[in-house]
Amino acid sequence: LVLSAYLGVLLPPIDHWISVTPLVRICIVSPMWADMNKRVSLERPKPNSDFEIVASESIEDKSSVLKVEASLKASFLSGLVEVEGSAKYLNDQKTSKNQARVTLTYKTTTKFKELSMNHLGRGNMKHQYVFDKGIATHVVTGILYGAQAFFVFDREVSEKENHQDIQGNLKVMIKKNSLLSNVEKFSCKFHGDFSLEKNPVTFQDAVEVYKSLPKLLGANGENAVPVKVWLLPLASLDSAAALPSIRGGGEEEAVLAEILKKRHSSPFNSEKLKEWMDCKEREICILKTFTNMMKNTKIVPSRNGVHEEILSAENAVCFAFTSLGRDEPYLSALSNYLKGTPESDDPQDPAAVDIEKQQWYASKEVADEMRKKAKLFNDFAEANKENKNVKFLTVGLTNETQKGSSIYLYKDVLSVGENFDLPSLDQTSTF
Repeated sequence: LVLSAYLGVLLPPIDHWISVTPLVRICIVSPMWADMNKRVSLERPKPNSDFEIVASESIEDKSSVLKVEASLKASFLSGLVEVEGSAKYLNDQKTSKNQARVTLTYKTTTKFKELSMNHLGRGNMKHQYVFDKGIATHVVTGILYGAQAFFVFDREVSEKENHQDIQGNLKVMIKKNSLLSNVEKFSCKFHGDFSLEKNPVTFQDAVEVYKSLPKLLGANGENAVPVKVWLLPLASLDSAAALPSIRGGGEEEAVLAEILKKRHSSPFNSEKLKEWMDCKEREICILKTFTNMMKNTKIVPSRNGVHEEILSAENAVCFAFTSLGRDEPYLSALSNYLKGTPESDDPQDPAAVDIEKQQWYASKEVADEMRKKAKLFNDFAEANKENKNVKFLTVGLTNETQKGSSIYLYKDVLSVGENFDLPSLDQTSTF
């Protein structure tokens, strides 16, 4: 089985294909697997059955039931993939807010087939052209077979009835396999990987179909379908797949050199991104150190939060981190790059920018001054912890005139001091 992640075309000879991600096709090449099964059996039984009752209608919960990963969910939501079989459950939405809905899910697996490394060597693989021509990116190394079924029960609810009660009653009815007096009010829609002679339309129909599902797989599970696949990048098997255009003669080596050069000079190169992320982690650690040392102090998320707090106090003292919202040349370089690649002599060029030196905490003078202010603030807060007329707050407030930190004093809701000098413990240290 081979897959193309960039061409979006079928690879002959092919029996069928399954769309799994944007522009991705899993191509099932039967001769490879048939030949494999003749030489050695790599099939083992994997019997399992499960059922679940779902009342939620959110895409998040539906995706969870189907075990759809984030990338595939994004492709579905954006319309890049079409769903078939049991996956049509994702498209089944309520048509009215007066609908009560409960879904019974049935899942079963039968067997697992896989390719061993003996079959994945270049000399052993059929269809060698997938390496040489660069028309595939992955090989399917394992397939789990089984089937899924979704019975969607709907009922119109009057204004006097409660959705939750009706859904709860239906859940109990399904679990206990019993019938309620008003069961005929429920309609049923079926989405599944089973071939039915007639789809169920009532609750009683659904009960009969549900009982017959194990038999519909066949005596030996011959009617089971692939429900999960395992992929292996072809580049890990043969370097030819890593550079398809160049190895296929479609491009010159200079093209690769230019790609690598652009990648290295881009502000999005991994080295610069990692350096910036490391700086942010260090910044967070420093902020935690300062806030942990401040007792009798409430952390508020914004300037509006400060205003809400000072309304209920005669006095308030606020330790503000003033450099958290400052513009960063590196982030500006990222933005400029997306608008148009900067010249190499551009001062915004990240190759010429020292990200570490841009950070407010990189200045020893700023760090020492912040540490001094934080200690005085904490001592002052401790000395006034019994004073109900004063609040002590910590917040991030950008102030270009004060690097690192500043202490604000509020009295009767009004700000009466910026960069307020707190007294030390050997001076008057209470209000």
